[in-house]
Amino acid sequence: MTKKVKQQKYKPGSINDLKEQLENVENKLRAEMSWFRDEIAPLKNKQRQLLHEIEKLTDG
Repeated sequence: MTKKVKQQKYKPGSINDLKEQLENVENKLRAEMSWFRDEIAPLKNKQRQLLHEIEKLTDG
């Protein structure tokens, strides 16, 4: 398996280079946040269920 080497489109440190870096970071952040939300969803659901059960027992 060979590793792709990304060629620079812009001069390092130029405004376009920085904008491209920012776009890459934002894309990565969006992907990671989406993955994280999917990963914690079952835990959040279990938390809500347990809180609901506790509420029923303490109110009733």
